[in-house]
Amino acid sequence: MSGQAQLVFGTGTVNPWLWVAYAAVFALTLGLVLYWIRTKLDRALGAIAVCVCFAVPLQWLHASAMYAEREANRPPSESKKRYLAAKSIFDKLSAEHSQPIIKRTVEDVEGVLLMKVRPSAQGRYHSLWADPSWAGAALPMERNADTGYAEFFLLDSDWTEERAKNAGEPRQRVSTVQMRGIWGFRYVDSPSADGTTRIRTTAVNDPKNRSQPVPGVSFKREMVGSPAPRYAVTYEDNVDPELRKHWIAGTTIQVIDRQTNEVIGQQSFWRWDDGFGNQAGGRQPWTAARHSCPRFIWIEPTHHFVSTVLKTKQGS
Repeated sequence: MSGQAQLVFGTGTVNPWLWVAYAAVFALTLGLVLYWIRTKLDRALGAIAVCVCFAVPLQWLHASAMYAEREANRPPSESKKRYLAAKSIFDKLSAEHSQPIIKRTVEDVEGVLLMKVRPSAQGRYHSLWADPSWAGAALPMERNADTGYAEFFLLDSDWTEERAKNAGEPRQRVSTVQMRGIWGFRYVDSPSADGTTRIRTTAVNDPKNRSQPVPGVSFKREMVGSPAPRYAVTYEDNVDPELRKHWIAGTTIQVIDRQTNEVIGQQSFWRWDDGFGNQAGGRQPWTAARHSCPRFIWIEPTHHFVSTVLKTKQGS
């Protein structure tokens, strides 16, 4: 054991004064045994018993110190090297590229143009959630063309930690019904499937409709030729092969003023699966990933960020 090694108790270093106290208790115990026992043989046996009882903890502390020193000097395993390398990259991305950039906010916005819509998963969710190259991995639970990506921009997006505590609370209504101060857009334009036309989606209350994605709400879709909304939303997924080797995915959301061609808001999201795609026990890597930056609890992070840049028009 090196001269610099320190005996440890559990995870902490032993205070020198504890050694003094330990020695004092040992001396007191030994003295009492020798004082109260009269015969030489019993004294000898008592002294041996005291020494053994006090020596065992010392041996345990010594073994702990040896183990701690070996662990500190042991070369990291390949799995640990991989973990540390990925963690370093993820931490750097989180520190340097995860802060929202909002150049300005806009009040009383009625409509928005979605330049891109998260593509349909076509029922392949489980395979995508385990695919290291999946483009949408940074936001694996965000809605897509199948589940109402465009429609949810028409709905209340105020999904905060306080509201999350009450899972049974209705969290969505159309723009004609105010909920918690944030209203959805009155209409949302998005490209058609072939990209040749624009489709305008609006929402109306429909108590008889109990189907998903929004019970009590129906959506009206129609092709439009009128000018597109001034403000647009787009995204770009990061599918860098080097990052994906570490099971790190990213996406960047942009809010654009089409009149000035200016990006007025931008937010990047990062996700890392430190299980590196492990699927044991039915695990779904991207949805099970524990590391995301920035941390969020919203189901639709894109909608939530957009609502901080484009303030929707309030009132009926």
